[in-house]
Parts: sequence; structure tokens; C-alpha cells
Amino acid sequence: MVRRRALGMFLGLVALPLGAREKWSLIPGSDAIVCGRVERFWRVPWFDGWHVWGTIEVERVLKGTVRQGDRLSYRFLCAHCDPQEMWDLHPDFYKPSIWYIRKDRDGKWSSASDSTDMGQRPMQDLPGLIEVLRKYYPR
Repeated sequence: MVRRRALGMFLGLVALPLGAREKWSLIPGSDAIVCGRVERFWRVPWFDGWHVWGTIEVERVLKGTVRQGDRLSYRFLCAHCDPQEMWDLHPDFYKPSIWYIRKDRDGKWSSASDSTDMGQRPMQDLPGLIEVLRKYYPR
């Protein structure tokens, strides 16, 4: 399973045009890509970084086996996030967004990124994302 995912990630990034690789880099590592709204969100500073958890209500599924209307339990550990940015999340954070997520071994959903990226993107990226998914990641 790990080899297949790694191969898929590699092939997905190689197939994309050079300028699009960074913008769409979370696609191959995502178990699901959904449009949804943050329902509840908590964030707590801890010795190993910021622990963030909450619920994403799915309004549209672009990739993966989740369904519209599902409420996904989301969590994220950010070891190097800016404390001020984490504490005062921008109001846009709570608007409908695109979420690049993957399931962890405990069955919870987390960002498809391994860095300080929570996996959230603005809805204005949706038309381009749909085009990339159709062209490079057919179902």
C-alpha cells in the first residue's frame, strides 16, 4: 500500500506541468479532497506544537470515498506554526473551503501535508482543481 501511494504521488507530480506542481502538490497524497465548512475548531499550544482538531462538514466530494453530508473528524499537529496566526485564525478560515485530507491510522482525518499546511484552500481554486483532477487523476 505504501509503495503504491508513493508511486502514485511520484507519477502524479511528474505528469503535471511545471508551474502547476506546487499549487496542486497535495493531490497525490490526499485520500480525499472535499469542499466543506469548518463546523467546530479548537487549537491548543502544547510542548510539541499546536494541536488543532475539529469537524469539517462535507458539501462536495472531489476525490475519495467520503460522501456529501459526512462530518469528518479532523486533527492536525503543527510543530512550527506561528503562534499568532494559529490563535487568531483569519475569518476566511470558517468559510466554505477545499480541504486536502488523508486518513491516519486512528481513522481520523488530517492535512495531506506533512508541514505547516493545514490542507485548506480557497473555493476560488475549485475550477482549476476540477480541471487538474479530470485531466491527470481520472476516477
